[in-house]
Amino acid sequence: MQPLLFLQIATVPKPHWQIDEDGTGVTMALGGPYEDVTGGVTNVEDVCLAPGCYIFTINDSYGDGLYGSQWTCNVDGDYFMEDQTGANLFQMTAPNGDFGNQTTHNFCITSNLSLDAGLSDISYPYGTICNSTIDPVVQLNNYGTSTLNIG
Repeated sequence: MQPLLFLQIATVPKPHWQIDEDGTGVTMALGGPYEDVTGGVTNVEDVCLAPGCYIFTINDSYGDGLYGSQWTCNVDGDYFMEDQTGANLFQMTAPNGDFGNQTTHNFCITSNLSLDAGLSDISYPYGTICNSTIDPVVQLNNYGTSTLNIG
């Protein structure tokens, strides 16, 4: 199961968000803008992230964040993100949802598996090779709790 992002949007203009990999700035997920719904609506986003650290950024071009109750929405927006176990990774902390034009949250995803590895680089071969006798050279990331044994 992957982390889930829960957004309750009740504001105009429509906010948008993104999740960037910490250290690289590579955008891993993004969403919005969302439709304006009187009374708000909860948008649930499935976000598939590998173990690692990330930065969540939410933007509002009007400058009042998700502070919808000051207008005709009668409700303020909210957001939070949970990991695969239901543990909270981050949540909105701005009073009345008013985070201004932008706010960020740093968070990390950890693996709950003992054996969890990912391929991070292929050093050899390059390109497409049609030969079944190649010994590839790769770099693995160990996201799990057990030591990886190569061989």
